Amino acid sequence: SKNINLIDKNVFENSINIEEIYLFSNRIQMIEKDIFKNIIFLKVLDLSDNKLIKLFNLSFYKLINLTILDLSFNQISIIEPDSFRGLEKLEILSLNSNMIKIIENQYFLDLINLKFLHLKWNQIQTIENR
Repeated sequence: SKNINLIDKNVFENSINIEEIYLFSNRIQMIEKDIFKNIIFLKVLDLSDNKLIKLFNLSFYKLINLTILDLSFNQISIIEPDSFRGLEKLEILSLNSNMIKIIENQYFLDLINLKFLHLKWNQIQTIENR
């Protein structure tokens, strides 16, 4: 379905073996903290083409094996400092076509294996090194 607005916080509770989730082209507006906490083997998460506006601290914290995170084609304008905390294995982070104006280096502190960071088609005005 292309009409998902909200992901119930318990929907993945018993789904620890899932390796890929594709929720692109829906109407998801928010990712609640700990929604993915039990999916420890998840490698690919595609949330592109949704209605996300803000990334909250620790939204993806328990996804210790995640290698690809696609958040492109949303309306993200706010990224909290610890949004990507714990994603040490992440290799590809796509934030293309959002409304991001500020990039802070602390967003990426845990991303020690990041190979590709896609930021094109945003409204970036400031890159801060704090």
